[in-house]
Amino acid sequence: MRPVHARMALARCAAALWKDSESIENPEHEEGSAIVEFLALGLTLLIPVLYALLTFFSLQNSVMAAHASSAQVTQYVQSQEEGASIDATQAQNIGAFAAQNYGVAPENIRVQISCPQSCTKGAPVSVTTTINAGLPLLPTALGGVIPVSSHAESY
Repeated sequence: MRPVHARMALARCAAALWKDSESIENPEHEEGSAIVEFLALGLTLLIPVLYALLTFFSLQNSVMAAHASSAQVTQYVQSQEEGASIDATQAQNIGAFAAQNYGVAPENIRVQISCPQSCTKGAPVSVTTTINAGLPLLPTALGGVIPVSSHAESY
């Protein structure tokens, strides 16, 4: 290689390096897609976090409804008149009514009541309420239901 060509090749390399160093030092020459990366990463992380929050709050609402329902049925049994009795249908209706305050549909609640002899005032009562909590954005056919339960007793 002749010395003139070597100098020209060296000058081209130096010019290329100088051009790259200018783009590093001067941000006006930078090109990029930071907004696209931010949106893609943000949405990729934001959607699962929002879904987890919605699921948590939906389950918490169902747990609170189940607790209120079982407590209300137990209190109703203990507050009724002397000699009056409550059956399973009445317990189901009372539990469904209490759960409606939390937005739970009556068909999603199941109330089981058990008493040693009869469910009258002063008798020990055991009430178990099960609610089929729906998961957000999932249909029931795809397993979008989680059963939650609450148990209340009175002695």
